[in-house]
Amino acid sequence: MRNVFQFGVSLVATSLMVSLNVYCEGREVLREKAEAGNSAAQFELGWSYQNGEDVAKDDAEAVIWYRRAARQGLAPAQANLGMMYVEGRGVEQNYSEAIKWTRMAANQNHPAALYNLGLAYANGNGVGQDYAEAIILLRKSAADIDPNLHSESGGLSSNRNITVWALSPRNNFSKQGYAPAQNYLGTMYFTGVGVENSYPKALKWYRKAARQGYAQAQRNLANMYQYGYGVPLDLTESLRLFHRASENGDAQAQNYLGMIYAMGERVSKDVVQACQWFILSAASGDESGTKYRDYLMKYMSPEQIVESEIMARRSMEGVPKYAHLR
Repeated sequence: MRNVFQFGVSLVATSLMVSLNVYCEGREVLREKAEAGNSAAQFELGWSYQNGEDVAKDDAEAVIWYRRAARQGLAPAQANLGMMYVEGRGVEQNYSEAIKWTRMAANQNHPAALYNLGLAYANGNGVGQDYAEAIILLRKSAADIDPNLHSESGGLSSNRNITVWALSPRNNFSKQGYAPAQNYLGTMYFTGVGVENSYPKALKWYRKAARQGYAQAQRNLANMYQYGYGVPLDLTESLRLFHRASENGDAQAQNYLGMIYAMGERVSKDVVQACQWFILSAASGDESGTKYRDYLMKYMSPEQIVESEIMARRSMEGVPKYAHLR
């Protein structure tokens, strides 16, 4: 299973898009509110510059607006400003500054900031490595979220989705806890890194994240059922979970399905379905998926290739082919 313990661009850097009445009022009004000191508008403007949303993408400008909102105590802005320092976007990379701003957001129980700070302690990035502290922070992030938190204080709002940098805006803050933290805890217990190895605890955390549609957790859970780690070996359940992870965009799961359909292992051989999963994996930039797709297409008819491309496009549009597996 892939090691997910990294602190860098792959670190899930999420920010709650706070509830904004100004969101639909136009950028001019948004800027006016930001200039007047509205922290929510400042955060929204920073987000717009970071992602090129209705304005030219400009990381340096994003940092300016994040910093203004962060200085007013807005947790999502503090979390994102921390990540700008982690990745060196719009500022020089500086782990000390990253930790400072991330800790401020974590002190307000911002789930993604708690997660990011937990990863920092687990890996010793910007702080001394401390697994005990990492576990505390990750469990806080993974725990059920207090529904009484308010966006005015940097808390939660259901009005906008959480966006994972460079990935799909699929992972939301929910009352069921922060799925990336749940998955990470699952992997710590599975591998015994920083904690005593415990398949039952790994299973518990993977299931929590998987129920929220977190693709990595669905794949990790599929592996546990495939090899009987902490559960009775169940290839049917394993296959179902690999499908779910693939439908939710996990490239490793997509490559796995592509291979078993191409070879006819555990399923009827079907090169069209195999190619569909490789196309989806390749679309996310996965090198293995690209290699497998190109190789398989050499042995497919033009009609088969077109069919697999149509299937992949439908999946990209959110119309999963394997609805009967749900």
